[in-house]
Amino acid sequence: VQYHCTNADQLRSMAAGKIPDTVKAAIKWLSQVPHRLPTGATIGEVLSGEELSVLSKRLAEVNSCLEPSPTPPASTILRIPDIRLLLLKLTAEAVRLLPSTERRGGDVLAERAVMEGALLASNLLHFIGKAEAWEDPPHPGLADFARKLIKMQTVQACGRQLAAVASTLLEARAPDNAQQGIDTSLGQILLFSLGLLNGLVCTISHVTLWEIKSKVQPQYRDMLADALAGSRALEHGARALLLYLSSSALADHKTMQAAEQASYHLLAAIYFGCDCNLSPLDHYSQHAALALGVALLCAGDAGPTYGLPPDLLQRLAFLSEGSRSADPASPTTPAGGRMEQHIGPVVFNAMTAALHCRLGKPAHRKSSQALSLRLLRLMVRLGKLGGGAPVVEFAPKAAAAHPASTDEAAGTAVQPAPAAAHAATPTHILVVDQTHVAEVAVEALQLVRRTTFEEGQVQEGEGDVVAEWWRLAMEVAAHIVEHGDRSNRQDLARELREALKPPAGHGQEAVSWSPPAAPPPPLACAVAVGLLPWWERVLRRSKPDNPESNFLHSIFAYMDKDNDARLWLGLLLHSDPRQAAAWVVTIAKLLRGFEGKDTCASALAMHLIPFILNHMEEVASGPLAETLILEYGSAAADGQQRGGLQHLGRLMSFAVCQWLPAVVPLFQQVAMARMLGLLDKRGHAFYSAWDYYITPLSRWVSDLALLCNGRHSTSSSTIAKEAEGNEVRPASAACSSSRSGWGSFLLGEVAVVPLLGNLLHLSRDVAPSKGPELAELLDCCGVVASAFPQEVRAAVREASKATLAAPAYSWPPGLVRGMAQKLRESGREKAADDAVALAARLEAWGSSRSGVYLDFAWVPERLRLRASERGMSVPDVLDVMRRCLVPPAEACSLLRTCSNPRCANLAGASEVELPLQACGRCGGAWYCRRECQVAHWKAGHKEACVRR
Repeated sequence: VQYHCTNADQLRSMAAGKIPDTVKAAIKWLSQVPHRLPTGATIGEVLSGEELSVLSKRLAEVNSCLEPSPTPPASTILRIPDIRLLLLKLTAEAVRLLPSTERRGGDVLAERAVMEGALLASNLLHFIGKAEAWEDPPHPGLADFARKLIKMQTVQACGRQLAAVASTLLEARAPDNAQQGIDTSLGQILLFSLGLLNGLVCTISHVTLWEIKSKVQPQYRDMLADALAGSRALEHGARALLLYLSSSALADHKTMQAAEQASYHLLAAIYFGCDCNLSPLDHYSQHAALALGVALLCAGDAGPTYGLPPDLLQRLAFLSEGSRSADPASPTTPAGGRMEQHIGPVVFNAMTAALHCRLGKPAHRKSSQALSLRLLRLMVRLGKLGGGAPVVEFAPKAAAAHPASTDEAAGTAVQPAPAAAHAATPTHILVVDQTHVAEVAVEALQLVRRTTFEEGQVQEGEGDVVAEWWRLAMEVAAHIVEHGDRSNRQDLARELREALKPPAGHGQEAVSWSPPAAPPPPLACAVAVGLLPWWERVLRRSKPDNPESNFLHSIFAYMDKDNDARLWLGLLLHSDPRQAAAWVVTIAKLLRGFEGKDTCASALAMHLIPFILNHMEEVASGPLAETLILEYGSAAADGQQRGGLQHLGRLMSFAVCQWLPAVVPLFQQVAMARMLGLLDKRGHAFYSAWDYYITPLSRWVSDLALLCNGRHSTSSSTIAKEAEGNEVRPASAACSSSRSGWGSFLLGEVAVVPLLGNLLHLSRDVAPSKGPELAELLDCCGVVASAFPQEVRAAVREASKATLAAPAYSWPPGLVRGMAQKLRESGREKAADDAVALAARLEAWGSSRSGVYLDFAWVPERLRLRASERGMSVPDVLDVMRRCLVPPAEACSLLRTCSNPRCANLAGASEVELPLQACGRCGGAWYCRRECQVAHWKAGHKEACVRR
């Protein structure tokens, strides 16, 4: 693509911007210089000494305008074709300068001009590439400028230049050359060479991000990556910078400022290069990033130096982005000598990038863990100091004595940090932008976790580190939830979920998972620091689109991708029973108050609840329950408490009692909207995800219906004979109260027959590709029809009486028959035949007045398969579930809650602390507020209260 633009057009657009008149005049003068430079001639051969001085002055004027408002002027200036041409010529000469001790006057002027031009080019690239994101495609002239610099072998020339600087500094250290001076241009060469590398890396990385976002094939990334790998420019730059910082070249404040800027350019190139996979970090780059990071850590906590020389550490302590430390000899220094040092994120980001490169190397694990933990502690302290303010100031701590120890990576004695050069001045302040604290803290959390307990496996003797990680993680979470941005919250949510992953070795599926006798160290520490109560507090504070809601959405929305229910089941199992019950009630209240626009409640409704319900059902009827029943059987026989199983089974029963009634109104709304033709038009988040509930709802309803089957006098005492010849044993008298309890729960609180009627009407919109879900729904309808035939028969007759459209709560047999075709399309012939048979039975119920057809049995195919895989019969599987779960009345006694079934009161920090008052008439109901008592009285408590 050829880009055509005249200088006049760009100058006119520049005149409308906020650029000083002197800078506009300088740009106009500079745009005329390229036409005077013939091909192949250097600038010193064409321009006179006076013109070279003017050129340097004009370039410096343009450079100075970038600092107040860098991005708009930089973008405008670099779009002028003649300016780009001039900067290409100057840069081509500058990158080929080598350190020399013999220079004439004309050479000095020319070198000063080309260095100033290369510095301007690097600053323009840096300021443009520093933008957070390019929403629009990059300007063709800007991308072309970076491409031409790469094609001119600028990266290779910078690598040779930096290698020559390092060699010169090494030679100056020799005893024979101790009396010779160091070339004063070394700092300038180092500055613009690293600046050009940083500018190219920043620009190409952001261009690449835009290309990936726009699904465009990246054009420049491989080109720059090959140049960086072949020239080893960053390695030479890191080596040269470390030698320069430890040499006698840093003689005054001006050279110190050049060193600060060069350090920033190197660190930014390291960070952005790793972020976009442009260049792998070599040993020297890692060492430079870690050395600069350790210097700031020592300035903040006066911790160990890990063998850094004291003189180097004193110089490194000054280096940071945008340093504003004033020259002590300058008359502009504030009274009292106060100096502010602005610490940008690049120092910490480069440090974390270097630590990430060391992951997986056992020799560096302990040192990486120690540095990451120090960085995390510092960020937590800064977060407390900042309290959400834009910036936070902290004074460096005085150096403290540390016991000598051995660093595993370097094998050097850990020494206490010496007092930095600025530490003696009490008014020297380090200033950190508060927006960077959360970002670096999450990176540090990830590093500590990966070096300590990756995938739940904790290194021996590091339980204290895990405990401190969770304590600091809770403090970071409290800060990020309130003050962080969306990206910080998503990263933190990912870290918390990764930290809770149980160790491998207990099976990959929930049905084969067995909890250990004691929780794993990460889970035990999470419980100890109060992770579940903290999550409940965040849940109760969440409002539509507020920070808490966005954070919780980041945790819950992607949970089903892990397909690992052990995370939540383990956390609930090992937490305090009442606190776990309070967490369950809080989620149920969020669902009751769900209006379709709450981000947190929508994530709960669409992802968390069906996910946990589905795995809870597998656990309740799987090997876990069977194994623990056998394990705790002797204790139960002796009248002792059954430990974890009783807690888990009681908690699962409590969750079912709370969550199933909470989602029923949502299905009623969806079914009504479907009948009115508004299902695709209303902006309700649950409408697009209601089919997630088909499987967990169908499984739980069918299981509970099988547990309470036989409550009707007209029903047989057995389910029927299965195809395998195993007869389901009649339920014992001891379980009759449990069956009647679950039966009353299904018919009353869940309203299971109208609920399945809603699902049948909604099944018309389910695609044939969801054959497994339709098969589960069919089994559920068959089981409910066999368990509650009178109620189902009444629902079928309601559908037959309808003249226009059947009510959404009715059971039209035609809808059951309609599932047969979709089941056949999905390859489930047996399920399709069962659907036809069930539809025929329902049609007979709708036409006959007698109850001769009411007695029949239905066994879900899912339970048949589970029983055959484990060498059991279906009655044995049901007996396992019956012994694992507890009746609803006993489950609800786990935590006393508001008796109003529609209560959505989220006041207070926890459901445990919510004050309740008993009903003044009967004392059998409890309410959290006056509104709930009135609503429950109108909903039917009036009659129950009179009977009591």
